[in-house]
Amino acid sequence: MLFRSAAAPLLRLPATGAGLRALLQWGAYPSLQVDDAVLAQFLTPLHEPGGSEAALAAAGALTADARRLYGNLAAVRQPTLAIWGGRDRVLPPHHADRLRQALPHARFAVEPASGHCPMEDSPLWFARQLAGVFAAT
Repeated sequence: MLFRSAAAPLLRLPATGAGLRALLQWGAYPSLQVDDAVLAQFLTPLHEPGGSEAALAAAGALTADARRLYGNLAAVRQPTLAIWGGRDRVLPPHHADRLRQALPHARFAVEPASGHCPMEDSPLWFARQLAGVFAAT
């Protein structure tokens, strides 16, 4: 519930809000330009009927979903690649330690210059990581 109450004001920010732009630039996209088009991609769905409520419900479910996920990871036997951004401030790289314990057979790849979304920050690097997994299977 604490997360829901903290996130609620963020869902009402205007699409050109300097605060949200700075938050995205700092936390998720340190190497991309966060312009009005990027902001609109995040905020347009919130202005649709039920959009804010759906976003709050999803945010509130994150903790329970994470608990269920970690509880089931020991059963994973498929080849697994965990990709992390070295500059991710949403889920900093030290969070990978818990995932490593739960998935001891997984391969971990960290892109040092990326934030929360290495697939967007460094798409070529990301594609190479996936190609390596596909080539090995």
